[in-house]
Amino acid sequence: GTSTQTFAGHSSTVHSVATAGPRVFSASHDATIREWDPSQPAATRALRGHADRVTALCVGNGSLYSGGHDKVVLEWSLQSGQVRRTFRGHRSVVTSLVLWAGKLYSGSADKTIKVWRLAADA
Repeated sequence: GTSTQTFAGHSSTVHSVATAGPRVFSASHDATIREWDPSQPAATRALRGHADRVTALCVGNGSLYSGGHDKVVLEWSLQSGQVRRTFRGHRSVVTSLVLWAGKLYSGSADKTIKVWRLAADA
């Protein structure tokens, strides 16, 4: 295949990419998440909330979820870009995230998968 577009703006390795409608999100070892609009040449915003490298992303339920070397998972509002919730419990870097059946699953270098309830009443 042939590359049709390049998004550049992180100061370190890009580790994960996720999409939400027309928006693209990238997670980096520079401890930021960048939001991209494919019609714009530069990132539309940078999300800062992790204390270390960001290694995993997923999107669903009107939120962006991110995990990283700081051992936490953050839930971000897709609208405001603000952190809604912090999920703590891993003892090492969060390496993967997936939403399924109304729950968030996070994999970690601590050799565990945690299952998080997302419902407000849970």
